[in-house]
Amino acid sequence: MRDALKIAIIGKDPAIPLLLQALLRWDQRTAISVVDEAYRPAVSDYAFSQYYHSRAIIQGTTYATCKEAEIAIFFQEEMNDLDLSGNLELLQSKVKKMMQSGFYGKVIVATKYSNEAASEIKRLSGLPAQNIIAIGTLLLTRFVQFQLATKFQVSSENVHSYVIGDSEAHTLPLWSRSYIGVKPLLTYIAEQNELFSPGDLQQLEQNLADVTALDQLSFGMESALVFGITEILEAIAFDQSKVLTVGIEVNTKYAVPEPLFLSLPAVIAKEGVKNVLEIKLSEQEQKNLDQIVAAHLANPIWSGKEGEGTHGI
Repeated sequence: MRDALKIAIIGKDPAIPLLLQALLRWDQRTAISVVDEAYRPAVSDYAFSQYYHSRAIIQGTTYATCKEAEIAIFFQEEMNDLDLSGNLELLQSKVKKMMQSGFYGKVIVATKYSNEAASEIKRLSGLPAQNIIAIGTLLLTRFVQFQLATKFQVSSENVHSYVIGDSEAHTLPLWSRSYIGVKPLLTYIAEQNELFSPGDLQQLEQNLADVTALDQLSFGMESALVFGITEILEAIAFDQSKVLTVGIEVNTKYAVPEPLFLSLPAVIAKEGVKNVLEIKLSEQEQKNLDQIVAAHLANPIWSGKEGEGTHGI
């Protein structure tokens, strides 16, 4: 029998109760430690109903139990645009407590500014870069893929399209490398195919802008966040070698001048980030990505010396 997967949930977020419910339905034995005391009532409720979810054990614990965890899911609902320095101090406190326990597992960062937070977690923890994965633009990528699948009336699995960049408004959809099956998306426009017109592309870009403006991690989109976290968890737990557009550290690919976390297509497996898929961008897309990288590096709040972990990929 496969050993129970040990998961630690750190921080506070409205999505945590939904995540716990999702993990109870998982086809995997799990031992889940919920660190924040705010969720003690929910933990007691799940303990009372243990009969109905015997494959998953949920406990209210302290940071000391992080030592046994294979995966830590990092939340911080306090993340906002008004007090980034305060956010940083709170983040530092959580990471310090996690690492003092002896933790040396994988970290899934599910905060606002997840790439920036992942960079800081890596710097403070000294964990290898491959161990840290931010939610990044995964939800936006899945949104675009579903929109295209609906438009072309095909399975979402047959749509290959990615939204890369930073984890907030500085994102970049890669239309030049988007495919429906094996056919490039922009070919439909070049052929003046009625299936997909320039107007359709403009509408898709507007839909993406509207969703991005909502801030999917702060305005009632907890279900989407839980689906994204679960997808990353499954890729690690079941060694799926799955391509996901998530926040990972990069220092040699995409003309990035120094190590930083960006949302890019990467293969996620039991070791965390197995490798990064470097996609050849159009000239304009590369210029847009360069601007995103420059804006990221210019942010003084999240700058700091590198940790002692393995460098990026």
